[in-house]
Amino acid sequence: MDYPLVALESMCLARPVLVGAGSPSAELAEGGGAVVVETDGEALAAVIEGLSADEAICAEVGAKARALATTTFSPQEVAAAYELLYEEIHG
Repeated sequence: MDYPLVALESMCLARPVLVGAGSPSAELAEGGGAVVVETDGEALAAVIEGLSADEAICAEVGAKARALATTTFSPQEVAAAYELLYEEIHG
């Protein structure tokens, strides 16, 4: 639940977000909100080149990212999730 703010901000702006495979941020890729990339330079370069060459894919990934960021990660949803967590811990 603790995602990098810069990733969420970029998602709100409908920008494709790249996240490292195996990182906690990889969960952002569920539902198409981000693109998971292996953490080596060649894989990263290939994904960046692919996205740069295809505006339609960029727009599609960006739209999914924005939808995810403005619903699942909206301030209201995040606050509600934290309230539930606090209730679980403190009763």
